[in-house]
Order: sequence, then C-alpha cells, then structure tokens
Amino acid sequence: MANSPRPRGRPKAFADKTDQNTVQALDRGLSLLELVALRPGLSLSELAAESGEAVATVFRALVTLQGHDMVEAEEAGQLWQVGPGAFRVGNAFLRRTKVVERARNPMDMLMRDTGETANLGIEAGDEVLFLSQVETHEAIRAFFPPGTKAPM
Repeated sequence: MANSPRPRGRPKAFADKTDQNTVQALDRGLSLLELVALRPGLSLSELAAESGEAVATVFRALVTLQGHDMVEAEEAGQLWQVGPGAFRVGNAFLRRTKVVERARNPMDMLMRDTGETANLGIEAGDEVLFLSQVETHEAIRAFFPPGTKAPM
C-alpha cells in the first residue's frame, strides 16, 4: 500500500512544535527582541541579566537584530530600543487583517459618545493584545500603546 504524499514544503514533523524542532539561536533572539520591546532603554548588561543569557551571547544577538533594523542602540549610554524593522514586520499583521482600519470610525464614535478612551484589542492566548486606541480629551485616561498585552 502506497503512502499518500505529504503537502509540499512541509517536513514530516510539521505539526510537532516541541523544542527539538526549534532553532535555539532564533528563539533566543526573538525572546531578546520581545524583552527590548517590553523594557526599552536597557543596557547590554541589563538585557543579559533580565534574559539570563551571557553578555557575549546577548551582544551577538543584538548585533544580528541590529543588522536587520529590528533593534537600535542609542549612542549615549548604549541603551537598546526597538528599531524600525520590527515596526515593518509587525505592521504586516495589521495590513493583512485591516482590523484597525475597519475599526477606526466605530472607535471614534464610541469615544465621542462615552467620553472615554476606546481601545481595540484581540485575544492572544489568555491575554488581550492592544492594536489601536482613540484617546479621550478628558484629563484622566488610560493608555495602552499598540502592541501592549494585558491579562484577560
């Protein structure tokens, strides 16, 4: 009996998401990028301490990410920030879904009708991922920058 061919471009273990099928260096780099996004303005040693990785490992990952414009270092103090490449990659999700574009008018109306800030978020596991916000002009308001996650 002949085996049916698997879909092209997919390895046999396509559905297997265990550690054996991940690239450790890429995993570390993406974790570091997420850390820079959550805690901008940290130094190399602070990022190493926060990530639990060696300073040399963190430096190599940052230089690699910097080469792709995913992070950048401020000259004064060598503090690391998210770079424009991360914005371009992340923005591809918003362009694909067009959810922010479609929600803009209803969010404006909601903010005007209630006098409160209107937030747009999607479910991301057990968290809310904020995509957009229309701020009220009132003195007291909540602020969730796009990309912020909060527990549901």
